[in-house]
Amino acid sequence: MLLLYKKISINIMKSFKKTYMLKEDVNSINGFAILKPEFLNHEEDFIKLLNNNGWNIIQKTKKKLTQGEAEELYKMHKGKKFYNDLCKYMSSDDCLCCLCHKDCKDPIKDMDALKDKVRKTWGKDDMKNAMHSSDSLENVNRESKLIFEKKIVEYDELGNYIGLADFCDEPCGEPQCQTCETPPNPDPGPMSILQTRIIELKLSYTKKKD
Repeated sequence: MLLLYKKISINIMKSFKKTYMLKEDVNSINGFAILKPEFLNHEEDFIKLLNNNGWNIIQKTKKKLTQGEAEELYKMHKGKKFYNDLCKYMSSDDCLCCLCHKDCKDPIKDMDALKDKVRKTWGKDDMKNAMHSSDSLENVNRESKLIFEKKIVEYDELGNYIGLADFCDEPCGEPQCQTCETPPNPDPGPMSILQTRIIELKLSYTKKKD
């Protein structure tokens, strides 16, 4: 019975984290990677490769980019000959998008090294080269916003649910910004029982590990 309860709890947590992130997870993001269209048959190996190279996948999702999202993702290449074809390709089918964290001195350099390895192994040509990754921490934030809904679940130090807030990368100064200037909505809403239970389970598991 206890084992079944743990399995259910883990599945609830996994489902929950597909939609929302804890604040400490958001603050730790320092890598953004995309397994490009036509390469999702390598999804399992790609995830293993990230993990084996020290990357923790905080959140991942499969998504077919819109033309507009692809254009925004590669806006630094706008005006170049390959830009239109690249955006058309990137919006042609599903890709796997991953928000990641690695405890290292230069996460961008480390992700670049992994990207080179992936491209040499699976890439077909300069465009269909299997993997995209952000080339700066600023672009990690900018590009990931195109894919992931940045919603933070707020809890106090005892694990009590506080509310749900929109995420700001830095204090924006807007008086209505829930994250920067005002506390999250104190009304937990219909998911509050589930959210509170999840954090209780997480805290209980952490205490047992300690």
